Amino acid sequence: LSGGDCAVVSKLMTDLETAGEFTTPVALREAAAKFMSARRVTEAERMETMRQIYADYSYMLCPHTAIAVRSAFTDVRSGVLSGMCLCLATATPAKFEPAVRKAGITDDIPQPASWSSLCSAEERDKRMAKGQDWEAMLIDSIKAMA
Repeated sequence: LSGGDCAVVSKLMTDLETAGEFTTPVALREAAAKFMSARRVTEAERMETMRQIYADYSYMLCPHTAIAVRSAFTDVRSGVLSGMCLCLATATPAKFEPAVRKAGITDDIPQPASWSSLCSAEERDKRMAKGQDWEAMLIDSIKAMA
């Protein structure tokens, strides 16, 4: 979005760190607006969407995905989006059981099969120093796991 202008990104991050906020430059907003939109969703709307999708499709949404689905519904109804819209689930609802229960869904929450092994899995992390090539480190880590 910034055209590779590190100074723009650095200023935004510095402003956020020092003032707790930043103002996005107009050119950056215009570039982002070509393929992104933003919408505010209240907690009540999020919970309603989680209930509605579960009631209509027997599909449990995590709270973050519910926000995306609600935003898409709103954009389709208002004409901002036309045609098909695809929302990808960002997490399993099992990770957010309190939010699922708060939305009024009382059925069992499916636990991913892979979760049982996570509890006993070794924790790993990789420390990196400032200036190290994080992309190369990531690629090396993925290759080591394959």
